[in-house]
Amino acid sequence: ARHAYPSDYCSVPSCSEPAPVRWMSAEAISTGQAHTESDIWSFGVTLWEICSFGLQPYYGCNDKQVISMICAHEILPNPNEGPARMYSLMVECWHKVPSCRPNFSEIHSTLIHWLTEWMMNQTGRIKTTVSHCAGNSYGGGFQGARNLNPSNGESQGGIRCKSNPSMNCNSTQEG
Repeated sequence: ARHAYPSDYCSVPSCSEPAPVRWMSAEAISTGQAHTESDIWSFGVTLWEICSFGLQPYYGCNDKQVISMICAHEILPNPNEGPARMYSLMVECWHKVPSCRPNFSEIHSTLIHWLTEWMMNQTGRIKTTVSHCAGNSYGGGFQGARNLNPSNGESQGGIRCKSNPSMNCNSTQEG
């Protein structure tokens, strides 16, 4: 990555080689040592990048300013005024006290919980928009928004009904 994105690396007194300061925690900048808690900080920055659709963290600031901001615990703002709970997770990853940051297992559990919630919400929405798929009741069940062709592993779009797998329920009825 250092060779592909040289502008994201700069010299830091505590590091023997250029370092990606925009993704480093204050303690990693000051000691030059990476550890799980500093990886959590970096993960929070990566979440920020995803939610900002690929903006460079601390864009518009030079490396010296970025180092000063991180060491003063001036965290990145909520990108694109995104979901509050996602930004809250980022802020937890950037906790000033490294031992107070969530661990990767906790982050994983949180993200899986949110994904499950989202999927349940989508399934409910799908149930109401394609209920014609299994008749008046939804007894046929929802198989998924994507199906894999078992012969070649390619994705086939559309919702399929368990009661009638040949029926493709791509059309939705708004109501």
